[in-house]
Amino acid sequence: MLKYSYDGSGNLVSLAPADVLAPQIIGQPVAQVAALRQIATFSVLVADANVTFQWKFNGANIDGATGDSLLLTAVSAANVGQYTVVVTNSAGSVTSVPATLTLETSPAAKQ
Repeated sequence: MLKYSYDGSGNLVSLAPADVLAPQIIGQPVAQVAALRQIATFSVLVADANVTFQWKFNGANIDGATGDSLLLTAVSAANVGQYTVVVTNSAGSVTSVPATLTLETSPAAKQ
């Protein structure tokens, strides 16, 4: 990334590398409650444009989950746990707070 400096007339006076900061998460993933065989979605909002994403389930990478959101279809008990995302750019990385997925229980199941 480059930083451009101009004089009062708009003429370019210098071109230098800009400081690149580690990514900043401005919207954390939120806990989800999903019914069995339904859909659950987690997402993250970052302040930077040139970043990569890697979603994790209970600390392990989820293969192919490299976008700013994670869609789980046909949720089952195997999906219950904590989800995080690691956001990375050239200056470093940051991990989101954990967001938990739980299964919705029907009133009949509570009796």
